[in-house]
Amino acid sequence: MNKELELIANQLQKATKPEDVFGKIHNEDSLRRSYRSLAKLTHPDVYQTYEEKHLAQSTFGRLVQWFDQAIEKIRSGRYGRTEEVTLLTKTRKYEVGNGYTESRNFNIYPCHFYEDGQTHSATLRIVRDPRRNHISRNEIRILNILFNSREASIFSPYLPTLHDEFIYENGVTSHHAAIFEEAKGWYSLEDVHKSYPNGVDPKDMAWMWRRLLVALGFAHANSVIHGAVLPCNIWIQPEEHGLMLKNWFYSVHDPATSGETVPDTEPAYVPWYPQEILKFETPTFGSDICMSARCMIQLLGGDAEKGTIPDWIPNPIRMFLRGSILPGRRTPQDAWALKQEFDDLLKRLWGKRTFHPFKMNFTH
Repeated sequence: MNKELELIANQLQKATKPEDVFGKIHNEDSLRRSYRSLAKLTHPDVYQTYEEKHLAQSTFGRLVQWFDQAIEKIRSGRYGRTEEVTLLTKTRKYEVGNGYTESRNFNIYPCHFYEDGQTHSATLRIVRDPRRNHISRNEIRILNILFNSREASIFSPYLPTLHDEFIYENGVTSHHAAIFEEAKGWYSLEDVHKSYPNGVDPKDMAWMWRRLLVALGFAHANSVIHGAVLPCNIWIQPEEHGLMLKNWFYSVHDPATSGETVPDTEPAYVPWYPQEILKFETPTFGSDICMSARCMIQLLGGDAEKGTIPDWIPNPIRMFLRGSILPGRRTPQDAWALKQEFDDLLKRLWGKRTFHPFKMNFTH
């Protein structure tokens, strides 16, 4: 994978306004020069491999969108200005930034609010197509189930913090919106894989999977199946070894009795999904566990779809992960029990557990 392309892709993914992409420019000519230099490095025709072309295509698309916004801001005299819009909900007042990023289903804006004498950073997420309002509502429903459980005070650090939800009316259509606490210093497992494309140290994978199994054990104990345990939805805080399972909009509650089915899948990760979801839209606890193991296989530099793991990884770990992606009911179904088995394996391999420092490295 081209490292310069990865760096630009990461920059554009984290940008919240055109200024984050093009920097301090004063007119259209300087903007176009900056755009052309970035376009040369991100155009899909420049690359040969499928992986690079795929990343370049999405990155170039973001670049074009930011360029269009920058042109509009320059012509209106707003480029470089700090702009905020005040948003009032039933609970509080938010100051919303003008720039936004796009995910598959949402427009995402930086915002903040004042409370208890402090400024709190947050993220406003608005459903782009109102026909997808149901997935945002579903996530709020699932999070409320988890936050209202008896164990919530213990396990809430594994969940995104929800501040607010409301309906945004633009005069024509209604869009579901939610505001979450901003997770500063957190990275998705997609970011981790880009940072370490040849694989992380198995000891780093170990703490990440242990924490992920804790999050899944908590959810499963409350009859909630996440439904999309994928690198884009798993976030870590490197220094403190924190882990957060985000994006619960594909989740179901008590599917055995309620008959709920997974409302959708992530197109980029379809081969990662177990057949019970792809064929029958019926998830199980094992579905979550299987996808979590595939995430770990990728982190180790393996092929998550084929289940192959590099030979340099200790054989007990390779065998354990392969046993966690077996098809159907052969996949482990109990996250708590699997975590205990994994802990026992780690103790046999490395003895008493110790803190293993981990850092991101995008210059890799």
